[in-house]
Amino acid sequence: MRRFLQSLAVFITAVMLATLAARAEELWKTLPAPAPLPPVLPGLSHFAMLQDPQAFTQAVLDFLK
Repeated sequence: MRRFLQSLAVFITAVMLATLAARAEELWKTLPAPAPLPPVLPGLSHFAMLQDPQAFTQAVLDFLK
């Protein structure tokens, strides 16, 4: 009985993984194209909003247009 339950669990897992893979591919095809990346602000690091607030704000506003 134990061997049967182990085999059943393996079978169910395989079916679930195949179903999930197929569903994931369907979902992937429905995703819209990615938005363009925001501009790189030369000379600024990950703290661009602190280093140059005006340039950062302008880049964000331009990206949102």
